[in-house]
Amino acid sequence: MLKIFIKLLPWCVSFGSLIYIINYFPFSESILGLSSVSLPFFILAMLITSINFFIRGVRWRLFLNGGSTMQLTAYGAIGLALNAVLPGKIGEITRVILASKLPGSSTGRATMSILIERFLDLIVLVTLVWLAFWYIGFSDSQLGQELIKTADFLLVLCVVLFGGIALVSNKKMNQYISTLVDRVFVKMRKIAIFLTRLIKDAGEISENISYRNSIYGLVITFVVWLIVAFSIQLVAIATPGINCSFSAALAIASITTLASALPSAPGAWGVYEAAGVLIATKVTEYNNLSAVGTFILCSHLVQYLPVLIAGVISWLMTKKTPSHTGL
Repeated sequence: MLKIFIKLLPWCVSFGSLIYIINYFPFSESILGLSSVSLPFFILAMLITSINFFIRGVRWRLFLNGGSTMQLTAYGAIGLALNAVLPGKIGEITRVILASKLPGSSTGRATMSILIERFLDLIVLVTLVWLAFWYIGFSDSQLGQELIKTADFLLVLCVVLFGGIALVSNKKMNQYISTLVDRVFVKMRKIAIFLTRLIKDAGEISENISYRNSIYGLVITFVVWLIVAFSIQLVAIATPGINCSFSAALAIASITTLASALPSAPGAWGVYEAAGVLIATKVTEYNNLSAVGTFILCSHLVQYLPVLIAGVISWLMTKKTPSHTGL
């Protein structure tokens, strides 16, 4: 029963979000409004979004000594595409499997490099969410207080993750944790071996990460989110009846991403729209609610469609290219 509940929970969250949108906003009119969106600006926004695939590949290359930047870019695109269409973050597991086969890499190294990426995303996301709260200026409301509590939790999580990385990077502590794991899972040798290798790889990766690479990774992560915000602003230009500043687009990008992190159907359909409409009505100038709905739907499509296209192209390129050669 519990397994069924866990499997159904994400779909229930998305379905509930869609019900919210349909009941409180002219959802059908928003869909009809898609025909009035400027196609050139919509395509331009998709192209701008596509730049992020290569930028993410450059960032991943900072923390994984294996494969070329183009190869990691392709693997990253495949992972994002799988996350967009399949439940359970299958894309991240696929990235680990693909990257672990690269020369000089391993399952532990690939896993830790992806965790570091997610850690940087979390740091930047928390920062942008806080800026969004300040920009929106509704911290005194009940909703604002709840969102601030969420940001507080994420901030604490960042500190805990940073402390964990610092611990495993210490040689003595790394050896102690590895020994402890080996003893705890003495009857489950495969699990013990995997966790021990993962901890040791984490220590090696942490030792090899320079301050310069860490700063580069953080700057690149900010650039990724700035590009997302710019693409959303282009969508606002393409949508009649919407006036959205860059700071407002950045607030929408951060809040919708935070909402998309909730358990939901693949692609965060429903959840993205509910969060996006809620925030857009507070930070944009609009003629009517249907225009806001159209704007958010287009914003989601601009982020979603390039992921699918890049994922398919990358998969085809990877399928034709041997793993030991660059793309």
